[in-house]
Amino acid sequence: MPTSSGLRRLLQLRETEERDKQVRFASLVEQLRHLKAARDVAELQEKSGRALVRKSALTGETQDRYIGLAEIFCSSANSKLMSIRIEQTSATTSVMKAELVRKHREKKQVEILIRRELERETEHSRRRAQLELDDWARLSGSEEEAIPIRPADSIGLPFRISGE
Repeated sequence: MPTSSGLRRLLQLRETEERDKQVRFASLVEQLRHLKAARDVAELQEKSGRALVRKSALTGETQDRYIGLAEIFCSSANSKLMSIRIEQTSATTSVMKAELVRKHREKKQVEILIRRELERETEHSRRRAQLELDDWARLSGSEEEAIPIRPADSIGLPFRISGE
C-alpha cells in the first residue's frame, strides 16, 4: 500500500505556498529597507535646508533662505510620509511573517503524516514478510525435519554464563 498520492500532492501544495510566502516576505523586507533609506535621505535633506537657512541669515541672501525653507518643508513632508509608509509596511511584514510561520508549520505537519504513513507501511511489510517466513517454515517440511524450539534454559550449554 503506497503512501497516499493525495498526501504527496498536499505536501507539494504546502511547499509551493511556503515558497510564495517566503518570496512575498523577502519583498516586503526589501521594501521596508528602501523606505527607511528614503526617510534617512529626506532627513539629511532637511538638515541641509536648515544649514542653508542659517548660512543665508549670515550672508543676507534671501534666495538661499527661500530655497532652504522650501527644502526643509519638502523634506519634512517626505520624511513624515516615509515614516507612515514604514509603519504600514512594518505591520504588513509582521502579518506576512506570521503567515510564513503558519505555512511552514502546515508543511511540517504533512511531512510528519507522510513519514508516519511510511513507517506504518514498513512495519506492515515487515510483519507480512515474517508471516510468510513462518508459513514457509511450517509448510516446508515434515515435523521430523523441523527443528524444535526449546526454551533457553533447557538447552544445556557446555559452559556457564556469568552471573548465574
